[in-house]
Amino acid sequence: RFLAPGEIRDVSTSQESPLGSRAETLDGRIFRYMEVGAVALVKGNLLQAPANVTGHTDRVVGDAAVAGDMFFTFDSASNAGTANQYGGGYAVVNDAAGEGIVYHIGGHVAWTATEASVRINITEPLETALTADTSEISLHSIWRDVIQHPTTATNIAVGVADVAYAINDYFWGQVSGVTSVLQEMSGAASVISGGLVHSDTTAGAVEITAQAITAEQEIGRALIVGVDGEHNGVFLTIG
Repeated sequence: RFLAPGEIRDVSTSQESPLGSRAETLDGRIFRYMEVGAVALVKGNLLQAPANVTGHTDRVVGDAAVAGDMFFTFDSASNAGTANQYGGGYAVVNDAAGEGIVYHIGGHVAWTATEASVRINITEPLETALTADTSEISLHSIWRDVIQHPTTATNIAVGVADVAYAINDYFWGQVSGVTSVLQEMSGAASVISGGLVHSDTTAGAVEITAQAITAEQEIGRALIVGVDGEHNGVFLTIG
């Protein structure tokens, strides 16, 4: 879909589009539909998907499931889950029967820290049967509960919000094209067209790729020589 100029900063307390929906402006900027996590977002900050939860990854399937089922179950470990925490997210079958396939999650109820056979509803039928206590599942939330990018990455960068948004707001976060992002250039300044990654000293900021964290996700290119503490032009290339 295309976003009109007045829509790119629309905000709602209720979900109006599928999470992760991709939209574009007529000038070519690209946005994804997201939900704010438990902390309000700061304008001009780089955003990250919520950190993976240890007890929700690499967990065995609770009950056997057959091809065509619209749900599966898994055994939680050490971490409870809230209702629809992964709604709009993804389930990766990472080991044993069914591995190598990703499913889109529709929703689920809350569960306790060590609950067995937690039911996860999916929006597409299982392609391959899953084996109880053998097939392994990992749950991933990308667009729900997004946070300010921390100085140590705990998930992937997902975009930039160019205005402030409140806890649990639904909004369009920018993922590609020209935007304004907080700069951390205390070590070395960016160069025009040079790569940028998240800052390892200032949450929500970006710094040059060569600034000691070259292994991190490159989020875009500098449009100007960055000034420490300012919000400068960046061409995002996240998605």
